[in-house]
Amino acid sequence: MVGTKTKLDIGGDYDQWWKGMQPALGELWARGLLVYCKPPRDSRIPRYVEGTMEEGNVEASMVILSRVSTSLLLRVPIEDRFQPRKLLAHLITFSKPFRILDLPFEIRLRIYEMYLDAAPCSTEVLNECYGRTTTCVLPHLTKTCRQIRQESLKLFISSKTLNIELPDSTDESQALRNMDTIRRWAEKCARAYLRHVRHLNLWTFHHYKGFRCSLSFTDHEGLKISLENDRPRDYDDAKAEAKRKQLQEHAEKIEAERRALDLKGESIILAMIRDTQVWFWEIDEEDR
Repeated sequence: MVGTKTKLDIGGDYDQWWKGMQPALGELWARGLLVYCKPPRDSRIPRYVEGTMEEGNVEASMVILSRVSTSLLLRVPIEDRFQPRKLLAHLITFSKPFRILDLPFEIRLRIYEMYLDAAPCSTEVLNECYGRTTTCVLPHLTKTCRQIRQESLKLFISSKTLNIELPDSTDESQALRNMDTIRRWAEKCARAYLRHVRHLNLWTFHHYKGFRCSLSFTDHEGLKISLENDRPRDYDDAKAEAKRKQLQEHAEKIEAERRALDLKGESIILAMIRDTQVWFWEIDEEDR
């Protein structure tokens, strides 16, 4: 028997493997390879296979099969495993590597979509609460090669609602620190995909108030910012409405700047690092 290192596997080099097969076939090759050889009684070849064999040289097939990996062999129909010509034809076909980049772009996108739907992927891209900073781990698909990364990363980022959770910004100094955290994250971690961001939730007051700012961008509507409060009783309607109006005016200013600079998803990040007063959530002492 031949060592496993010389066995043909899926994605293997068939031509190189065949060069190594010729000495192994030796005497059978000299007799024309396809010399009739009646199967031994203990060969365990199904009768329906034995009955359909051309002068099919079980002996040659056994030599070939001894140098084929199990994973590749399982792809060969059992009725063709003891007919050398058909066996070799299958090995030529099935040993070829699957090259995803040879597929049309539309099919590749469909494969990416199926993978991203099935793979457990966190959408929390930044969390600086409880005294620690964490950033998301991107799907493994985005780490295969440059082209697949560009195609799949754009799809992943643009189709998900990303989440950022930051400490309470109930004073201006914390608001400045939060803005600096977002800026550093954008520069060091997210630079490759900022343009593809379409939806992002900014969570603050997670200890007390449960506020969530939803920022979104579309080519048709541009930048939009909305304010949600999971616990309205903690922040009266007048203050909430004033904050919504302030955020809307802020979004309009950033949108004008975005158009001038031809930005897309980057405008969401730009909105979060401009104007400290917008991200300073003023709370009265009695509301704390």
